[in-house]
Amino acid sequence: MTSIRNCLLLTFLPTVLAFTPTIPSTQTYRTLSSCPLFGLASPDTVTITTTTTKTTSKSREKQTQKQDFKVYEDDGDTEIEEAPLWQVYLIGDKGYSQNHVTQRMEAILPDVNADGAGAIYDAAQRIGEALCGKYDQEEAEFYAEQLQRSDPIIYAEAREEPKND
Repeated sequence: MTSIRNCLLLTFLPTVLAFTPTIPSTQTYRTLSSCPLFGLASPDTVTITTTTTKTTSKSREKQTQKQDFKVYEDDGDTEIEEAPLWQVYLIGDKGYSQNHVTQRMEAILPDVNADGAGAIYDAAQRIGEALCGKYDQEEAEFYAEQLQRSDPIIYAEAREEPKND
């Protein structure tokens, strides 16, 4: 019974050693006899790896040391620059239908309601153009483009807000 158990252990030994994480430092060799069980033969030699590690007091000290790091301190002088706003203008045109323009403005512009759209339309017809709202650049260009894609066309323009220095 002992020889069968030893044979089975020796059969699985290479598999166990293959999945054992080690750092090879020295190697020893053993000669094994063939296994008489079931007519299987085991290899004549098997490589066994032994690992030796030395721990010194210096390495222990290094492991316990804390890392020093610098904490960012805000000096309060940092100025944050805001992105410039862009203005969307409705350009007046005598060919407009007030109902069409006000409905499209309500649908496209987020800050405009029915009363606001009517006031913007009236101002654009009297003066030639009227401010619809101030938005980030991408939003302003998007809203102006959406108004221009209406059928029939609604003339709109996105302009950078003038800087007041």
